[in-house]
Amino acid sequence: MRIFQHHVLACAPHGTAAVARHILDNPPAHGRIFGVFTPQIGLSLNHVIVLSEFPDETTARATNILAGVAAGIERHEFWQPAPRPAAGETIAETEGVFSHRWFDCADADWPQFQQLSVTAWDNFEDVHDTRVIGFWRSHTPPSPGVTRVWLMAWYKNLGAWEGSRWYNKSASPAATAAHTRFRERRALTLDSAVSILSRVV
Repeated sequence: MRIFQHHVLACAPHGTAAVARHILDNPPAHGRIFGVFTPQIGLSLNHVIVLSEFPDETTARATNILAGVAAGIERHEFWQPAPRPAAGETIAETEGVFSHRWFDCADADWPQFQQLSVTAWDNFEDVHDTRVIGFWRSHTPPSPGVTRVWLMAWYKNLGAWEGSRWYNKSASPAATAAHTRFRERRALTLDSAVSILSRVV
């Protein structure tokens, strides 16, 4: 079962460019680097975020994608696509910004939380300059009985991100279906936080 690996790397000052370049230039033999990112908002600038994909967790654990990287591991998790990205899908976007948000919900609420999210995307993407890149369920729950989900979306710019917020009064009425589902999802959310990232290519 394919699995994604999430690393947040802490780098020395002015060290992120070299770390990101090393990772991109040394892809794993039995997996792939899905995306490498640096922070704009939410994390200090001395971080690199790496998403890698492998056919299964055993292969991921046996593969050191950080060999020769001059950075510390601040966070490391495995994620299951739920359902995006599809097998073999890549990130086409290089410009713009990428939101990276985690949500916590009760295990019992996860099926409804997932359904509200997935059924909102078509309307959301049709109206706003955005695309949902990935929606993953973490293998590392924050506490017993709690599911953690990670969402990554691309936006044309920060203005597009702000304009797409369901709580924003200026949000397009054409996105009513999506925003209604997001309000319902908010009622199931125990906690959440977001970072805004740039992609390194």
